[in-house]
Amino acid sequence: MEANEFTDRASGKLVAIEGGWAFVPDPLGPRLPPTWELAKLLDTASRTLGELVGQARLINNEQLVMGPLLTREAVESNRIEGTHTLIEDVLLQRSAGPPRDRERAEANLEVLRYVETLYQGRAAIDDGQPWSAYFVRALHQALLAGTRGDEKDPGNFRSRLVGIGRKGDSPDEARYIPPPPEYVPALMENLVDYAGGPGDVPPLVAAAILHYQFEAIHPFEDGNGRLGRLLIPLYLLSSGAIDRPILYLSSYFESRREEYYDRLKAVSTHGAWQAWTQFFLEAVVHQARDARARVERLLELRADYSARIEAASKSQAALTGLNVVLERVYVTIPEVATTIGRDYRTAKGALETLTRLGIVQRLPGSYPQRWVATELIRIIYTA
Repeated sequence: MEANEFTDRASGKLVAIEGGWAFVPDPLGPRLPPTWELAKLLDTASRTLGELVGQARLINNEQLVMGPLLTREAVESNRIEGTHTLIEDVLLQRSAGPPRDRERAEANLEVLRYVETLYQGRAAIDDGQPWSAYFVRALHQALLAGTRGDEKDPGNFRSRLVGIGRKGDSPDEARYIPPPPEYVPALMENLVDYAGGPGDVPPLVAAAILHYQFEAIHPFEDGNGRLGRLLIPLYLLSSGAIDRPILYLSSYFESRREEYYDRLKAVSTHGAWQAWTQFFLEAVVHQARDARARVERLLELRADYSARIEAASKSQAALTGLNVVLERVYVTIPEVATTIGRDYRTAKGALETLTRLGIVQRLPGSYPQRWVATELIRIIYTA
């Protein structure tokens, strides 16, 4: 990271370190001069997000909405960091446990931890827990628990200097050097104060500001990118912009990875808050529309499946079992029996009906025997 990259409009200051420079971002919040373009984009993003929230409320079981959207988010967020996983592998590991391939199992576990951590954060917000350094550290600890980052002091702010770039880069070769560790606690206190503050700017704009600041601080040794992206829906939830965490931006960031990184760095080097905020709002518009389309397809698919069942069978158990399939994707007879409150024989009959109608298929070689909703994965999770 070269000092001459940073202009007099930089959103912070450079401090000397051995072999180069580190960047210390200014405390929040920055001033964004109002422009017609930004105001128009904010209006579009707010309206599109509102339409998604309204569409999601049509499904009483919010897990049917959150499950696919959050799983895709976790996979895409890991992909930005260079970890590639298949949604089918993740869903199967959640149901049946890890595969024999250790590398695949570890990658899947990182995705599952992302999902679990989001739910943990959502529960804390619903319970009224305020934004604090403790809250962020607890999420970080949950995110890295038992994963390949478990040795990177999860739950504690870093105690050493880190660099962002290729492994082995020197300070002058690194893409970015975040602030030395002694600056981190005060910067994080400022960040959580801003997140829990009075809301002087619209929540979507504040979310963009907070995401930049978290990534600029890079408060932990590992997992900063994933946690920073996970905090976006949690902040929007706590600010009242959404009533359930259903907006996820990692897919957009992954599809424009270099621009994502460049926009973030340009805030540091040139104070380019306007361009970054516009990029963030464009991500909101795109992902809200994508999520709404997936919710619509889910509603259509559920209606189609229900019609098939009602036309071919009078089994109420099959209709009830359908909800289990839509929520879990991979199911066993005991899982269906427990969830719908019926005996083993009735649950088996329900799954046989769903199989005959092409809604689920037996998973070959699985023990205990599992059924999978392949069409659901294709249409809702991966399309």
